[in-house]
Amino acid sequence: MITLTREEAQQVLKVLEYPGPSWPESRTELAVALRYKLSAAEPVPTGFIRTLVKVHADGTETWTEEAFYTAPPQREWQGLTEQEHANIAVEAGCASADWVFYGAAVERALKEKNT
Repeated sequence: MITLTREEAQQVLKVLEYPGPSWPESRTELAVALRYKLSAAEPVPTGFIRTLVKVHADGTETWTEEAFYTAPPQREWQGLTEQEHANIAVEAGCASADWVFYGAAVERALKEKNT
């Protein structure tokens, strides 16, 4: 695994975004993905763990300090019931069954993509 600093990632993004001859589609996709990752907020440590490494002969101590992070709790996907789909279709002015089925299909696609 290779780890880049934020600055190195920004330099890679510059190269990916530079228009050149025979621009491959995969390069554009990489640039979009990298731009998205760089736009995310940097994680903030939730605490630090201090560990005593050594007690020296003169009584001084050497410590290490390591930050730790916690992930926010992930919410479980909450789907809509058939009745909720129907109510939304009525509110939107498209009460035919086709719109209800379309809404359910969109919801399934979103659930598959995000879980």
